[in-house]
Amino acid sequence: MSPLLWLWFVIRSTWVMTVLDNPLSWFLGFRGTKNRFDDIEGPFFLQGAPGVQVDEGQAVLSSTELFNKFDPFLLVLEVKDTNGQPVKNAIIDTWQADSSGTYYFFSWTLRGKMITDGKGRVELLTVRPGDYFSRAAHIHMRIQPANLKHNRMTTQTYLCTGNDPVHMSHDVANKFRPRPDGNMAICWATEDPKDGKSYFDLPKLPQEDVDMADAINRWNAKLKEQGLSKNIKSVGRHQIKLTAY
Repeated sequence: MSPLLWLWFVIRSTWVMTVLDNPLSWFLGFRGTKNRFDDIEGPFFLQGAPGVQVDEGQAVLSSTELFNKFDPFLLVLEVKDTNGQPVKNAIIDTWQADSSGTYYFFSWTLRGKMITDGKGRVELLTVRPGDYFSRAAHIHMRIQPANLKHNRMTTQTYLCTGNDPVHMSHDVANKFRPRPDGNMAICWATEDPKDGKSYFDLPKLPQEDVDMADAINRWNAKLKEQGLSKNIKSVGRHQIKLTAY
């Protein structure tokens, strides 16, 4: 990152944390009332992230190095409007921490843009983000619709142990606002429990969920093509709705 870009990052992050994400904005109802999926941006967003699209409605955020180090995770995301209609071709700028809770600032690691397909859907292959400080594991997203019919939005998708939103109760971001349970993805483990304990206390993916099973098999094949011996350990599904102008 160049010195000028770093300076802009510091200035912008300070403004976001003191004004845009100020707890009083939530407490007084200036944020989070028009759309329940609205969430904080946080201080770690970097502008100018590259595209990570590999096919229509498919994106890979993680590097091979991180796939080798951490567990692959697949998120199936749907973007719709409040009438339930898909928002196609929406640009999603996403960023996250790795499984140890570490963000990367001097590279585009775990940062990138993806685009929803004609059904408003995108499959994101990445590593499972980790908790850090008092924050529950999450993936950040800034969603920019391709048309002028819907409002753009900043949100987060939370991954909670056992799909229990109580995991977010100690999140410092929720001290002055209702806990954003609606922003939690529903996740499943892809393998049977080992030694009586399931992966992050998640239920095993139901056999009848054929669509998700097909996606897992397709992505595991792509991981193998890249010379990786690891398979996807867990998957999540989440739906986000945008409000109209």
